[in-house]
Amino acid sequence: MRMIRHTVMIILITGILSLCMFRPYLEGEFDAFSVPLSTIIQIGSLAALLFSAIALIAVIIDFYYWKGEVPIKHATTFRRACLIISGIVTASAALGAFVSQSVTLAYLILGGGVLLMTQRWTAIEQRRLEPQKPLGALPYYLIFIPVTLCALRSTLLETAKERSTDIVIQNSAVLIQDIEEYRLQRGEYPLSLQSTIEDYKPGISSVSRYHYERHGDAYNLYFEQYSHEFVTQEIVMYNALDQQEMTVHDQDLLRKVPDRIIRGYFDVQDLAQAHWKIFYFD
Repeated sequence: MRMIRHTVMIILITGILSLCMFRPYLEGEFDAFSVPLSTIIQIGSLAALLFSAIALIAVIIDFYYWKGEVPIKHATTFRRACLIISGIVTASAALGAFVSQSVTLAYLILGGGVLLMTQRWTAIEQRRLEPQKPLGALPYYLIFIPVTLCALRSTLLETAKERSTDIVIQNSAVLIQDIEEYRLQRGEYPLSLQSTIEDYKPGISSVSRYHYERHGDAYNLYFEQYSHEFVTQEIVMYNALDQQEMTVHDQDLLRKVPDRIIRGYFDVQDLAQAHWKIFYFD
């Protein structure tokens, strides 16, 4: 019965964390917390593979003492090692918050992690001379959850990102149609679509809105897509004349002549949809 309960808990925890990891690529209203949460889980799960390695060793040792007839002397060492790894995972999660520009959240993670680890280290040291019991189901949590999350990230996350990009592009059709209708009626494209409310919804939780600017004889319509690579920024842009351009520093646009501007992206690719390109910045 306990085995079933722990199995259900492992599946439940993994499912919740996986949902949070894929949340930026799911359809729905914009959710500002989806990106930092996903980044924290991704980086944290990679660091947590250290848990899986040490937990596997613990499972092998526990299997040798499975009847519990011999005191498990390695339990304290295992808990100490787990606590040290917890520090690495906490630092990784804070790094994820920093990367996603959630500085306050990063400080909260670091502060809370230091407080909890200090308390746990004291508790472990107080119990180190007591007879140790088998570790039970804990190592299995530490093996299956990080490994499953990392496997899902490596196999499905990029596909989920590409699908979400397709959805945002598809949802822009009405906006593009209205822009072209404006030009037919007034003889020129609108100067700006700056507004406080976005009426044309991208439809993906990590994309806040479409951005518009007149550009030459046409216009650029673009959005920022949450990248599956931690340090990469992806700008997806439409231009009916295929004259898209994006710049990393706004001051360059003010201080430099156009042919001397360093745009900053390291790659640009055409998408399957006509007149759409994606710019990659690091």
